[in-house]
Amino acid sequence: MKRAYILVTVVMLSAVLLLSCGETEKIEHAYRIEELPLPSELADAELDECVAADGMIALFAKLDGEGYVLYSPDAESFNCLPLELGLPDDVHFSCGGLAIGSDAIWLTVKANWTDADGNYTSIGRIYCVADGSVKLVCDEINCRGLAASGDKAVTLLGGVLTVISTDGTTEVLEYSETQMIDGMEVPISISDVFGDGKIYLQTNANTQSGETYLVEVDIDSMTFGEPISWEIDNSDASTQDLEVIKISSSEEGIREYKLGERGIVSELVVDYISSDILSGMVKCVATYGDEFVIIYSDDNYHVGILTPIPEEELGDKEIITIAALNPGSIRRDIVEFNRANPELHIKLLDYSNGGTEDGTERMNLSLLSKNKPDILLVSDEVNFEKFARDGLFCDLYELIDADDGLALEEYDGNILSAYEIDGKLYSIVNYVQIEAFGIKQKHYDKLSDTSLDSLYEYARSIGANVFAEEYGQSEFVKAYLEYADVVTEDGIDGEKLQTLLEFAAKMPAEAGGNGFRNDQQYIDDEALLCAVWVSGFNNYDMMCNMSFEEAGTYIGFPGEGYLVTRYPLDGYEFAILSSSKHKDGAWEFVRSYISADALMPVQDEYGNWTNMWSGIPILLDAQEKMYEVALDNGATEASRDAVMALLRSPLKVKRSDDAVYNIVWEEATAYIAGAQSLDSTVDYIENRLSTLLSERE
Repeated sequence: MKRAYILVTVVMLSAVLLLSCGETEKIEHAYRIEELPLPSELADAELDECVAADGMIALFAKLDGEGYVLYSPDAESFNCLPLELGLPDDVHFSCGGLAIGSDAIWLTVKANWTDADGNYTSIGRIYCVADGSVKLVCDEINCRGLAASGDKAVTLLGGVLTVISTDGTTEVLEYSETQMIDGMEVPISISDVFGDGKIYLQTNANTQSGETYLVEVDIDSMTFGEPISWEIDNSDASTQDLEVIKISSSEEGIREYKLGERGIVSELVVDYISSDILSGMVKCVATYGDEFVIIYSDDNYHVGILTPIPEEELGDKEIITIAALNPGSIRRDIVEFNRANPELHIKLLDYSNGGTEDGTERMNLSLLSKNKPDILLVSDEVNFEKFARDGLFCDLYELIDADDGLALEEYDGNILSAYEIDGKLYSIVNYVQIEAFGIKQKHYDKLSDTSLDSLYEYARSIGANVFAEEYGQSEFVKAYLEYADVVTEDGIDGEKLQTLLEFAAKMPAEAGGNGFRNDQQYIDDEALLCAVWVSGFNNYDMMCNMSFEEAGTYIGFPGEGYLVTRYPLDGYEFAILSSSKHKDGAWEFVRSYISADALMPVQDEYGNWTNMWSGIPILLDAQEKMYEVALDNGATEASRDAVMALLRSPLKVKRSDDAVYNIVWEEATAYIAGAQSLDSTVDYIENRLSTLLSERE
């Protein structure tokens, strides 16, 4: 079996290497926005929804507590019709759905409010726009989903599939609550109705797996098509002639979902980064022939047509690729960088699609292929230290030294040293946080040392626990593996494994608490160690004042040190591939995160500080400015000194390894249960970890 596994791995890797040969990156799926003018009286309106079909564009707008339908048959100017909702002042309302049939435009409006007497009211209305006028055709609290065909609309009224005509008459569309799927009768519920012209139901099987299906509706014959599994299968060779049944907008861009011979085909059509569009600005999109209607916002709302940018207009830009799993808000930064650098274009290779496990495998293989990315956004899913020692990444010290605009001595050398591997800086972060533990000063003063044994004996003497109730056996094992060097390049530390196992057996089997932080356990001296995440110069004050209600101090994990990691919100860790042919361009992007312009706290015209709450910057001047601002906002010098002492302590980069944890935890549970001895458990773990490390070579 092991030989077969190795063969499959080699075949997969060979396929990646072959497919990568000769590939060149280019800007793809790039569109531009051609803004459509709104009626002047609605220039400041909030646009809530858009739809397009048969050459018609329709919008829903809100202004000063009133609702409006806007429609355009030519994408040049809009007709505007007020809805005359008659709602109380200051009531929030929204468009629940918008659809276009060949003879009418349909929309649902939802609102709810509580009056001065405490009475709650909820409404759901369906309106029809035909022959230049608006008519209320249905007043039903619970309406969900909306699709249109001809002069009729289909929706769920009170959970019942219903056809509505423009004159307000309704007809129930009988849909069985069970469906024959793969020869089995399966209970079904309808979760959505959508479509313009062709109408579809999205249904869910009420089973443990909860499969989703697509069902076409023919409202002329009042019949249904066969359920089609909503399972993405992109194996169709050509998708050009396939029918688009739905589109969606995400951080990535606009995807079309088409009906292929083997199932639903998902295809990225508009790439927001390639199009210099901030995904956070996009409110709604709709298909408009071969183009798209888009509602987007900056200071105001706008509507426009997305049209493809011809390849010859994209220019001759140097394309820099950055590989990432779960890239977070970096898309926004990439768009802003691309806008400001006309000669460079950052292209994001997001391996998150298809699931993290699949994405991890694909990204790791890409790092071993010929067509490697230029930049890696480092995450725990990558065996970074192994790749670094294999020579995959540049020494960033060399790039900093060669950069006339940066000086190495201006950066926190202790943080940079923590990220070194064999004396070289293969990755760099912009903002960090320190993970440590706090303990009341009165307890700390009575300890001979901060080893696990000393803490355990002292805790027993005062009737307390060493760790908080949030730590059970598995949580302790995971934390110990992160803080302690159990697995190193020199091998596996059996003594540390023995310490881990012996103390894990003393811990509660399960974590307690209800998922919320409980500081009362420290105040009442029921637990000694409080896990802390230090990301600012007021954190020490917060620990003493809120968690302990008295003086405290920082210690590392018992018997170990402190962890440093990128700040999870605005912090990034970058590495540049040594194989990159675009190192200068790649460094230009990476340095934009560590320059003084990026890291120094700045006060805006309203007195608000930027770059203050993103973690601790690696730039020394920025750290000092953060302290000054914190001091002006109530932080104490003691807090500053405690945090600075942490920053000057020996730091270890936090690298979580789920595969190592799973092995250790599996064997630890057997030891704790009494199924195997301590020595045997250590041997089993060492052997299994050795095998894991060998397979990673």
